[in-house]
Amino acid sequence: MEFWIKLHGSLTNGRPILQKLEGSAINEMIPRPAYGFRARTVPGERLELTLTSNDATATYTGTKSVPVNEWVNVAVTVPQLTAPAFYWNGTADTVVTVGSDPE
Repeated sequence: MEFWIKLHGSLTNGRPILQKLEGSAINEMIPRPAYGFRARTVPGERLELTLTSNDATATYTGTKSVPVNEWVNVAVTVPQLTAPAFYWNGTADTVVTVGSDPE
């Protein structure tokens, strides 16, 4: 996926950017999405991507801060067998796996 963002100042708790979540898992006390993705910033203005399906949820976070008060082109690639890759204005960011929740 690819998009342009312009963050106006820093936020302590991050901010949502883009998400597509569908359905809800069956037999759970608190329903959660059955599949989809969510892109947001987390403290430090780093990009976080969460991928979820009926089988698992995995969260990945970049190590570079998104520049504030300027337009930035963001691209995310999601290969089938490896972690996603994040790019800021064409430059690769290092991505770490924050969590994985197999069900």
